[in-house]
Formats: sequence, C-alpha cells, structure tokens
Amino acid sequence: MLDDYFNKEDDLGAIRSKMYALFNAENGNAAVLTVIAYIHTAIALNLIAATNQEQYIGDHFPERAALTSIEKMVSDTANPHIRSRLFDILQVNKRNKFQNAQNAITAYFEIADERQSLSSKRDYLLRIIAILKGLGKGNKSILSPLFQKLKQEVLNAELEKECYSVTAIITALTGLEADNSEYSDFIDLLQSQTANLWASAKFECYRYCHEVLIKLLPDSALEYATAIGDAYIAEGDELLKTPNISQHMVADKYQKGLRIYKSIGIKDERVNTLALKLAEAQQKAAIQLSQIGTYTFDVKVNPELVLPEFDNIFQAIFWLISPPLPSKEKLLENINKRDGTFLDTYFSKSTMSDAKGNIIGVSENNADQIYMDGRVMREIYCKTVLAPMYNHFTERIAVCEVDVVAMINNSAFVPPERVSIVTRGLFHGFCGNLVEAVQILVPQIENGLKTILNNKGIVTRKLDREVQTEKSLQHYFDELKDVLNDDLLFDLDGLLNQPFGDNLRHELAHGLCETSKMSSYLGLYTWWLTLKISLQIQHLLKK
Repeated sequence: MLDDYFNKEDDLGAIRSKMYALFNAENGNAAVLTVIAYIHTAIALNLIAATNQEQYIGDHFPERAALTSIEKMVSDTANPHIRSRLFDILQVNKRNKFQNAQNAITAYFEIADERQSLSSKRDYLLRIIAILKGLGKGNKSILSPLFQKLKQEVLNAELEKECYSVTAIITALTGLEADNSEYSDFIDLLQSQTANLWASAKFECYRYCHEVLIKLLPDSALEYATAIGDAYIAEGDELLKTPNISQHMVADKYQKGLRIYKSIGIKDERVNTLALKLAEAQQKAAIQLSQIGTYTFDVKVNPELVLPEFDNIFQAIFWLISPPLPSKEKLLENINKRDGTFLDTYFSKSTMSDAKGNIIGVSENNADQIYMDGRVMREIYCKTVLAPMYNHFTERIAVCEVDVVAMINNSAFVPPERVSIVTRGLFHGFCGNLVEAVQILVPQIENGLKTILNNKGIVTRKLDREVQTEKSLQHYFDELKDVLNDDLLFDLDGLLNQPFGDNLRHELAHGLCETSKMSSYLGLYTWWLTLKISLQIQHLLKK
C-alpha cells in the first residue's frame, strides 16, 4: 500500500512533503491517513539516543495491533527510509528480532551507500552499531563482515574534515567486543594524524582523537589524558593571538586544562605555570567586563549604524543594546494628532486581524489603538535600527556561551537557577537562530518579571482552595507599574500580553506563532529586548 504513495528514490524531505499533501487532501481515506500518520511518527524518531528519550527509536513501543500491521506492510515497502525504520521498530519490540534486525541493518546500509561523506552517513551507521549491540551474543554470527564494512567507512573518511564523525563511530565500535586486532587500524589512523592536527592548531579534533585512544589503549590512558590537557592550554594560547578576544574564552580553556592535570595527579611546574596563566586571563576578563559601560545611541553620529572599534566583545554587545526603548509618550502624541484630537480616535471602533485575515479582536472605543501602533512601531524600529546594527555585529563578532554566562551571571533579572537556560536562548540569538531563541526566552521573560517583583518583596503567588499557584502575567504588569520604566512596561505588555499588540506569549503557548514570524523582526526584537533587560535592568527600574 505504501508504494502507492512513496517511491523507492524518495528521500526524507520528499516523504514528508507527500505526507503533508495527503494530510491536507480534501477527500483523504481515513484508513490510509491512519497508516500515513504512523509512518510520519516512525520517520521522525531519532536514530541515536537523544536528550528527549521519547523520540528515540530504541524506546518506541507501539501497541500490539500496530506491530501486527507493520509486519504485514514492511516487506512490500520499497523505500529504504520507511523500510529501515519499520524493521527497526519490529526488532526493538522483539518481533522476530534477529531477522528483523538484519533487515533493518541492510536497509540502513542501503541509505548510507547512497551518501558520500561520513558525516551524512553517521547516524545510520551509529544506529547499525546500536542494533548489533542490542543483539548481544547473537551478533557473533553476523558481526565480522558488518564490522569490516563499518571499519572501511571510517578509514575512507578524511579525518581532519570529519573528525567528529570518525571518532564517534570508532567510540561506538569499541562496544562491540570484536577481536582486539580489529581495532589496530583505528589506532594507526589516530596516532598517525595527531601530529598534523597539532601543527594545524586543530586542537578540538586532537582532543577527540586522544579521547578515543584512551578507550583503545587504556594502558596509555595517562599519556593521552595529559595530551588532552595540553591541547586545551594550547588552544587558550592560540586564542590569545586573536585581537580583542574574549578573555573568558581563554580562561575557560585554561581551566579545563588545569582540571585535567589535577585529575590525573600532575603536580609539577606545568600546573603552577598554568594556574598563573589562568589567574591572569580571569583578571583580564574582569577588566573587560568593567569596561563595558553604557553607550550613547545617536544615529546622527553613526548614520550607517556601523560597529565602532572596541577593545573587547563586551563593549560591542553593549553597543548593540544601546538604542533606547521606543517611546510610549511619542506614540500617544501621534495618536492625539490624528483626526484633530485624541477623542476623535478614541470613540471610533477598530478591529484586529490575524495573518489569515480573521478578526480576532474588536476595540469598541479604540482604547487599544496604542498597542496596535506599538506593534507597527516595533517592526519599523527593528527594520531600520536594530536589524542593521545586528547584521554589522554578527558579521564581525563571534560570541560563545561562556561570554553570555559571564555577562548575565549577576543580573537581577535572571535568577541563578535560570542562568543556564537564558544563556542558551541568548546564545541562539547571537548565532542567528531566532526561532529557537524566542521559544526559549519568552517564558524566561515572564519568570524574570516575577523575579523582579519577588526581589521587591511583592508576593506573586495566590492561594485558591489550599492550592498555591502563580498569579497571571497581567497581574505582574499591574504590580510592575510602580517598579519598571513606563516605556519598558508598555513594550513588554504589547509584545507579550495584549491581543492588539504582538500577543507573542499567547501565540507561542497555543502553537499559533508561525516560524516565519519568529524568524522575522519579531524574533529579533524579542531577543534584543531580553538581552537589553538582562544587562541593563538596573537602568530600567523606576528610581
């Protein structure tokens, strides 16, 4: 049945496109759609263990009826992407485990053989290894030829370009309990490349290789661990050659090297020298942070919004957030000028429509006009000011997560237990991943507002029938009127909360926010505002 809809040559993208068309067909057959819906679930499963274990194919246990249906359709399914996953699901659920494991492996190899680079094959090869491990002693009868095929894939790869994939697959292969002689080619490969990796300053790849050598040659673990520590230090030294480099990045490398030295018992002069270098880098990092300052934003002085010359990246980040918040007072002035008086506008009706033209709100007396204007204002401000500044910044500055942590670690807007997740959201923004940034940061903005209120001694929980719950975001805004700058409070209310504004919190919570919306001006503005509040909250509180 599946071959009526999917060709043997269809890749995952083509399969998903066809499924989307079937789901949206006006006269879809219910029985067919049920099968297609399950295939959609099957091909979405991760082939390697993921953070969210519910998505991992090794933890997928469908109902018995579904397994019976899979058994009936899988052998007649030509597409290897579908066939491999269905066979895999059957063997995971112990349905003719050994034979279906072999069938899944064959199908996964069929996919891998069509790909050129090891990185594009990696997940399929890692899944094959995981299946072999799952067979336990039962894999002995089929292990040797499969091991040779997997080995050859690794040996054919170019180590410097595909180091992560090479070392990941070798690491996985060490758990297959093959004869020790089978691993000698891997040892030769890694040992022959380490000198070149060091000479070309590819220290991360150098460390990956030595981490694998520790597994392959445990008797030499001390030597290889020392080499890993040396590589961290050398990478820190190399970073120092970069003008205006973040000293936090340098200190992070030195700290990791020192931690390794101490863990393996090195107590010679290297440790003392490294401790001094670490202290110096940390001192310079502190100086960098002390120089960040607050910059005056003036388009007349810098009409092209070009990134000025700064001593370090922290100054550049504060330049990026230096534009003031849009003015609520100016919006009111503009409204007052329309149609002669503010009252002329106030007593007329306005409506709010979504992207599809559906009316989602009606303001009988137009009191919500200011939130509609605020939404337009944010878009214009972002496109004309923030986006050009962001583009100049990202073209010239690279920010790492260590830098973000250093900057927000003592923010009154970010409680200690949320530093990690806020860092992740802000870092996504620096990397241009605005969709991810928005989804992470919007809930954290709400938590940050609660933190501000709690720091002021304002209770944000309510008791209802002996159950304590958090009060609403609207309650936060009511309480914050005497705490936050008027422009910031208005901006946050319109951005997150008001139906006539962007209403971003509601749209995200209910799955209504399109990807295109999050990746456009709204995503950039939300990320920029979160960064600004996190770093300048003390300047945005009422005196």
